[in-house]
Amino acid sequence: MKAKRMNQTNPIASSFFAIILIPVYLGAWGRFGLKVPVAVALSLVTALFIRFLFNGSGKNANEFPWRLFWLFPLFVPLGLPLWLVPLSLFFSWLLVVESFGGYGRHIFNPLALALVFILAGYGSSVSLLVSKPFPGAFSAFKVWTSGINPSQNEIDLVRVKSISFDAGLFADGLEPSLPGLAFPGILMLLAGFCALYFRGYRVWFISSAVLIVFFTFSLRQLDANLIHGNLNVLFAGITPALFLLMLADNCNLPDKPLAQLFYSIVFSLMIVVFLCFSRKILYVAFAVPATQIIYPLLFDSFQAARDPENIE
Repeated sequence: MKAKRMNQTNPIASSFFAIILIPVYLGAWGRFGLKVPVAVALSLVTALFIRFLFNGSGKNANEFPWRLFWLFPLFVPLGLPLWLVPLSLFFSWLLVVESFGGYGRHIFNPLALALVFILAGYGSSVSLLVSKPFPGAFSAFKVWTSGINPSQNEIDLVRVKSISFDAGLFADGLEPSLPGLAFPGILMLLAGFCALYFRGYRVWFISSAVLIVFFTFSLRQLDANLIHGNLNVLFAGITPALFLLMLADNCNLPDKPLAQLFYSIVFSLMIVVFLCFSRKILYVAFAVPATQIIYPLLFDSFQAARDPENIE
C-alpha cells in the first residue's frame, strides 16, 4: 500500500508554526525578558477575538490563519507599548481582510500592514533604537524589559562588524529588542524548508536569497559605507522572518515560476533599499506591501509586451 503523499501546495498548518516558533520565543524570552511571551499571548488572544467576532469570514472560513498570529510577535519592537499589538492587528484585519470580503480575498498581508502601522506611528521614537540582549540564554526570564540600553545612543544597524549564523547580530550587541533577531539563522532554515517542501516556492525563495546578496553587493560598490557585509542583510533577523510571513499567507505569492521570479526581484530590491536608506532595521517591513503594489504592474507589463494579443 502506497504512503499518502503530502500536498505541498496546501497552506502550511498553523500547528507547524506553533511547534517551530515556541523554542524560538523561549530563546528570545531568555534574551529580552518577559515582554516576549506577553507579546505572543496578546497576538494569539487578538486572533481568538477576531475569529470569534468575524467567524473566520471568507472562502477559508474553516481555516482561520492562526499561523499569521503566531508569526507576528517576531516583528514586535518590545520597546513599544504592548497595547499596540492587539490594536494594530485588529485594525489591519478590518482594513485588509474584512473590507475585501474575508480571508482569501485580500490583497495585502494583514500582519505586514499591522507592522507598517506601528512603524509609521513610532518610527522616530526611542522604542526603535538599538538595545543589548542579556548575555546568558536564561538571564531575562524574570525581568520585565526590552533589552539593555547600549552605551551609544545612535548606531546604524546596517554597519555591524560581524554576524554569527545562529546568534544573529548578537556579536556586537547593538540590535533593537526584536524577537526575530534572536535566531535569524534558524528562521532562515525554517523559511527555506517551508518554501522548498510545503509550498513549492523554490524559485521565489532561492532567487530572493541570491538577489538580496547581489543587490547588497552592487550597492556596496557604489558606497562602501552603506552596508558592511553582503550577508548581513540576508541574516539580519527581520528578513528570514519576512520570508516566513510571506509563506504563511495564501494570497501573497504567485504560483507560476516566472511570476515568482518577478516577485523575488521586486521583493529583494525593496528589502535592500529600505535597509540601506533607513537607520531603522524594522523599516524593511515596508518591502512587503510595496512589493505587492509594484510586482503586478511590472509582471502585467511584461506579459503585455511579450504576448499583446492575449491581453484582454
